[in-house]
Amino acid sequence: MKTLTLKAFGRDVEVFFTLNHYSMNNNLCINMVAVNEGPWSTLTTNFDVNLEPDEAFIDTNNNAGIDEILVANGIAEPTGKGIRSGFCIYPLFKFNLDVVEQYTCVCNEG
Repeated sequence: MKTLTLKAFGRDVEVFFTLNHYSMNNNLCINMVAVNEGPWSTLTTNFDVNLEPDEAFIDTNNNAGIDEILVANGIAEPTGKGIRSGFCIYPLFKFNLDVVEQYTCVCNEG
């Protein structure tokens, strides 16, 4: 499993993904987990919009610069669309699910 290195709070943080779906509309939900630290942040955010299975809105409000990291690593591409909520516009990205899988942990439960 690959990891991504994020710059946060003056240090490097290595993260991997866990995948799920939002119960409201079954849209893709991607969480980031910091290696040796645990849950880090939710990469995606959900709105009352039905998306394609490989699309998700990115939470750039709480994950500054993550859009550039996704593009640079071939994980996702912007669609040019977005949705406004409050003072933020959340961009819609199309994910390369084969690449996402490389950064995803299928964590054992129990």
